[in-house]
Parts: sequence; C-alpha cells; structure tokens
Amino acid sequence: MSSRPSRLIALGEGVYTVAEVSHILQPTMTPRKVHYWLKKGILGPPIRPTRTGRLTLLTFEQLLKVRTVQHLRDDLHFS
Repeated sequence: MSSRPSRLIALGEGVYTVAEVSHILQPTMTPRKVHYWLKKGILGPPIRPTRTGRLTLLTFEQLLKVRTVQHLRDDLHFS
C-alpha cells in the first residue's frame, strides 16, 4: 500500500461534472456556457478546477446557480 495521501474526490450525491450539469439542464445548456460562467465568477469556484486530464467538479448548489442563470437568460431575457 502507498503511504501517499489520496487526492481523489468521492463522486457521490451532490457532485457533478460540467458535462453532467449540461446534460441535466438540456437543451439550452452547454459545457461552454458553464465554463464561461465559472471563469466570470458567477458560480463561485469549482470543487476541483480543470487541469490536464481532470474534470471540473461542481456542487449541487452550483448546479442550481447554473439553472437560475439559465432561467434568467432564456426565459426572462436578461443579458
């Protein structure tokens, strides 16, 4: 066994990849939009940011923020 600490984050209830968030909020949500809003700071920092070969992980709260921004843009026509 390795004595090196694990850097894995358990994927369970309440943790989502950007692709999963986009899939849940189809048809108007795309990974590009989610990454843009993350970059702008609208959603707060991800649990784990994107790095080579690693997925960006978001919380359930961030999924709800994405849905709220999506609603403001698509349904209420906010810019």
